[in-house]
Order: sequence, then structure tokens, then C-alpha cells
Amino acid sequence: MDAIFDFSYFAILETERLRLRQITHADADAIIGIFGSPDVLCATWTASQSSPPKPPSK
Repeated sequence: MDAIFDFSYFAILETERLRLRQITHADADAIIGIFGSPDVLCATWTASQSSPPKPPSK
């Protein structure tokens, strides 16, 4: 059976202020930095969780 979609190529979409591209291993530290933030964790909890995480105390 032939694949419906070919994901071997990932297009890069660019505008004046934004560049969307495939994630690479070189992005790991930045992604960990972003999603390791308690503020981001509170903002991205999913409905499958019983309740949202408590925001960090400031």
C-alpha cells in the first residue's frame, strides 16, 4: 500500500516575522528551556489532567 502523505520533506514557511521549520536535535535545549518553565506548564495543561498545575508562587 502506498503512503498517502510523504513526510520525507518538510517545507520551510517564512514571513517577515516568523519562520516555521522542522524541529531538529539542535533545538533540544531551547525546547527544554521553554517547556521546562512552570509558567508554560500551567498554560499548556491538557483536559485529560484532573486539574491544572498550580502556578508558581511569585
